[in-house]
Amino acid sequence: MRSSAVIAAMLVTGLLGMVASQAIAIDEIPDKYMYNKGGVLYPHTGDSSQALFQTPANARELFPPGTLVGVLPADCVSASKGSIGDYYRCDHDLALQEVEHDGRTVYRVIDNP
Repeated sequence: MRSSAVIAAMLVTGLLGMVASQAIAIDEIPDKYMYNKGGVLYPHTGDSSQALFQTPANARELFPPGTLVGVLPADCVSASKGSIGDYYRCDHDLALQEVEHDGRTVYRVIDNP
């Protein structure tokens, strides 16, 4: 009976370790999977028809005001306010404004209105 308890404890520990490592990997994705293409940041989302880019939890640190992002995160909603006009409010206190850059639509990080 003692060996089965040890094996069960090892299995539980292994499963907890796998879950924890996946949670840590999710937090690291925005840092490791963004690439710069012509001054615009794009996420590596794998197959673009299936993967969605979500606003990372540390978005305000990763994307200072003025940064151009090529993909609108899926969690952003349209908003507008006074003199700044239309913009998108995203999770984690990120605000983006649609601009044109080299003939394509991109999103500039703005200070939260």
